[in-house]
Amino acid sequence: MSSIIMNFSNVYIGQDFIHDDNSIYMDMSDITGTDCYCDDDAAAEIKGRIGNMPVKAVHYIDSGNYHYVSSIWLDKITEPFTLVVFDNHPDMQPPAFGDILSCGGWIKNVLDNNGYLEKVLIIGVNRKLTDELEDELKMYTESGKAAFITRQEIADRLDCSADGCEELYTDMYADAADKYVGEGHKVYISLDKDVLDERIVSTNWDQGDMMLNEVSSYINAILKNNELAGMDVCGEPSLGQAHDDAVIRSNEVNRYFSNIMKNFLL
Repeated sequence: MSSIIMNFSNVYIGQDFIHDDNSIYMDMSDITGTDCYCDDDAAAEIKGRIGNMPVKAVHYIDSGNYHYVSSIWLDKITEPFTLVVFDNHPDMQPPAFGDILSCGGWIKNVLDNNGYLEKVLIIGVNRKLTDELEDELKMYTESGKAAFITRQEIADRLDCSADGCEELYTDMYADAADKYVGEGHKVYISLDKDVLDERIVSTNWDQGDMMLNEVSSYINAILKNNELAGMDVCGEPSLGQAHDDAVIRSNEVNRYFSNIMKNFLL
């Protein structure tokens, strides 16, 4: 199979990519305790249901409220790997209470608890949000376990003359792959569509300004000399936002990533 669709909030209704060949649709909407925060019982239930499912696939995991499902997929990896995340948010907030898994803190949870994680690279994040967490992030950035390419840094790299922009545009992706990922690694990619410009797709969180070709160029550069371990995609509109245009655009973006990842899943 190449795609696994995990339906928590019924937001995939009306998206026909879920019926594509080599796709599996999993209804998770009966599991309670999953919206934004995932309690222990819900986490155990999700883990049980995906127990026989492959990590090396594109997993569609609903809206950004369920981005923590990435960490449950990562728990299935049993060899060293690098995590590359595309997200407008750092998702490294300390837990509000206890050690509960959350959409806003799942990356911190993985850094603290997954022994196979070598490093994490977050691309497209809003610099304002990383600045707000500067003290909390310092232990990870100074140790080399976490790195960020902010949306502002990407914009700065693209601020060039018409004559020189194309070369710089290309080199930016290769430079990032070489500097932050290297070669010969297993790489898991997690994409929150809130990293994308609102003209492309609508999500239920504030959004960045990346274009589809920018994201795909980073993916191609990173996977040129590394092996894909798996991928997930979140960032659906909330069910209340899922008007016809939002559904159409989200469906198109989901199919776009299913198509560009096919060669990496062979």
